[in-house]
Amino acid sequence: MIGYLKDVKIQGVAATVPKDYLDNEKYAESIGEKRIKRQIKLTGIKHRHVVKDGQRTSDLVSVAGERLIEHLSWKKDEISVLVFVTQSPDIKAPSTAMLIQKKMGLGKDCIAFDVNLGCSGFTSGAIIVAGLLRNTRGKGLILMGDCQHYRKGEEFLSDALLFGDGGAAIAMEFVPDSNLVYAQKTDGTRYDSLYSPLEGGRKMDGNAILLFSLNEVSESIAELMGSSYMENIIPDYYVLHQAQKVIMDGVASNADLPREQFLFSYEEYGNTSSASIPLTLCANIDKIRKEKEKTITVYSCGYGIGLAWSSLVFQVDIDNILSIIESDKVYEL
Repeated sequence: MIGYLKDVKIQGVAATVPKDYLDNEKYAESIGEKRIKRQIKLTGIKHRHVVKDGQRTSDLVSVAGERLIEHLSWKKDEISVLVFVTQSPDIKAPSTAMLIQKKMGLGKDCIAFDVNLGCSGFTSGAIIVAGLLRNTRGKGLILMGDCQHYRKGEEFLSDALLFGDGGAAIAMEFVPDSNLVYAQKTDGTRYDSLYSPLEGGRKMDGNAILLFSLNEVSESIAELMGSSYMENIIPDYYVLHQAQKVIMDGVASNADLPREQFLFSYEEYGNTSSASIPLTLCANIDKIRKEKEKTITVYSCGYGIGLAWSSLVFQVDIDNILSIIESDKVYEL
């Protein structure tokens, strides 16, 4: 499914990570020095920020959302759409988006709900919000991210070394004559390649995810890049979900994309699930400001749990991409 999302624009990007961070090399004694060095070389992930003392994903995204609203000089009661993409909600019901509405002090004239998606959450979530804004013709927020909440002693387990905690906020607005280009695909027949059962934990077939990324994801990117929808559109940057180095290198190669135009954040922040694309933009804002003047065109692609994969091509003003925020704030309800 490829198409245009007309009359909607991304107006700003913000991302928050916890202040506390872990150094993966620290766990060499627990896992084995050779093994940890090999894993860091393959994944590229050296550090990860992690929550503590009761902080939740909803706190991270609320900080990012409030900072972004303030930067854009938006009024909180102007926001008519609030979508929270996460796999780590605060409560089972109702939607954590409703708690975030309270934390941020948004008005009642607002639709708010959660979307249960992971690594394709930014791109898929933006498609959802864009569709709603075409009807409400107002302003909206997509908030996204995940926190792992490790029990003491689990933070150095092999899979844990991949994942960092983070949250992000994207401000979107109905703006006539603006266009977003998107591509969306899902294959639920392979849900068990990566899923979280009700009893907790995560089940992952690493080889299946690697092959999925190198094949279907790469083919989808090449398909969109070669389509008429991309006519006269030249991306300044490519921002893929920051799964890990070996996957991103393979996708870039198989899709024949210019790696020098890629932006990365996995080395310092790890795989931050649905927050990884906006977080990567924020992590690279100093580099972007040195290379570009005002507005950039971004080709983004998220892929993972579901299995789901989607791309979004958009423009955003450099002045409205905020530097990464570090925060340990916990909101009171």
